[in-house]
Amino acid sequence: MALSNTGREDIELLVDTYNHRHPDAINLISKYFYGETHATMSEITEFDENFLVVTSVSLTEKKDHKFEFLEKIKTSEEFQNNLILLLIQAREKAPSSEPLTNIEKEIEKTRSLDTYFSEVKSKKVISKNIVEITLQGGLENLPNFGNDAFLYFIVSKEKNFKFSDDFTMATFRSLKASDESTSLNGAYYTIRRKRTNEIDVWFVLHSNPGPLADWAEKCDEGDSVAVWGPRSSYNPPEEVAQYVFIADETAQPAVLSCIENLTNEEYIGIFETKNKKYEYDLEGLSDSIKWVYRDDHDQKDLIREIVKLVKKEKNTYIFGAGEGKRMFALRRALKEKGFSARDINLIGYWKK
Repeated sequence: MALSNTGREDIELLVDTYNHRHPDAINLISKYFYGETHATMSEITEFDENFLVVTSVSLTEKKDHKFEFLEKIKTSEEFQNNLILLLIQAREKAPSSEPLTNIEKEIEKTRSLDTYFSEVKSKKVISKNIVEITLQGGLENLPNFGNDAFLYFIVSKEKNFKFSDDFTMATFRSLKASDESTSLNGAYYTIRRKRTNEIDVWFVLHSNPGPLADWAEKCDEGDSVAVWGPRSSYNPPEEVAQYVFIADETAQPAVLSCIENLTNEEYIGIFETKNKKYEYDLEGLSDSIKWVYRDDHDQKDLIREIVKLVKKEKNTYIFGAGEGKRMFALRRALKEKGFSARDINLIGYWKK
């Protein structure tokens, strides 16, 4: 059975993410799974349901390497599982002096992350489609990463649900993987603010909400929440002359936190929302943040409008997130404008 259009699009987004954000992992595969020890750059250049192709580049040659899947793949998850398998096998062949790739470091970090139990303290409307929920209690030992620190939130559809003391992320994964029905659902959200034993989190509300947005709309004071993490994707280089932040509503909490942690550096924020009625108070940051409206543009026009607002300057770091396909298109458009992959850290937070 051939890949569905949706499956192919999802894998294209995943491939772009790996090529863009994890080139060191792809190059490790070239060097030690395929033996191209002089490779300086590698990327995934082709795939279908049966195989993927890794192209390696050294100072003297360029080579394509085809990896055949043991079984036909149908989803991006299956594709990623094969990539991780390649990475594991490459690592086994690599010398001990070979540094860990970024994705290996991230996997190592997740093994030491803890689960925390908290409760809803209050809710506050931020805009026509954003609600802020404050959690209180059980968060004394939650590390304060600042910037785009994000947590995996686990909630229950059942009112008065309480998590057992021995509940962990592994428990949740086991429940979701089993045939047993469970009232629990989870998703990643970014911390907007952290205080002693409290965090504020923004939830975007939709006409057809997912389980977490639905919970956010209906939750009450005292409702239980489990959170796992935190993690972070914000990693600017040491010398940055200009920061550019691009975000739809899902990423604006992360970007606002990053902006608040800057120390007099030059920056511009480009915030996407439905239309002017969906704007909210930027608390003194409005001079440096521009709003763009989805209602005024189709996808291509919106990309052009955003890219037009980004000045091409040396030592620019572009960070942000939003819908996966839009971030994919933005990365391409910004590269065409002359920015390198190292300048751009745009993440797909969700997909249509």
